[in-house]
Amino acid sequence: MQETIGLIGSLCFAFSSWPQAYYSWRTQSAKGVKWSFIFLWLSGSFFSTIYALYYHKYMLLPNYLFGGVGALIILYIRIKEYKREHGAKRWCNILLMHVGGLVLYLILYIQYPKLLMLLDMEKQKD
Repeated sequence: MQETIGLIGSLCFAFSSWPQAYYSWRTQSAKGVKWSFIFLWLSGSFFSTIYALYYHKYMLLPNYLFGGVGALIILYIRIKEYKREHGAKRWCNILLMHVGGLVLYLILYIQYPKLLMLLDMEKQKD
């Protein structure tokens, strides 16, 4: 029973991005969706997929994969729209800012291995 409830919740989260993705595709506009939201969404989907694969929590994969596909569609529309309005140079600056923030986060995470030990201790509890 708990597995079924978890699967239903995971599928709801998985497809929660699709109405916005469909609307953005149909109207060719994702202007109201913030860049940081899209990049955080994609980063969360990517790292959560790695987590689910590493810990063999395959029930979570549809959530992260389908949600990530919806976010990629929204990102694609947002990029097209932004390039059309502002040109490619400003788009590159936004991309570098967000990717740079993600890289900085990863460097800090690697530099402080105690965070890794805490995660490993959580793994041993399971």
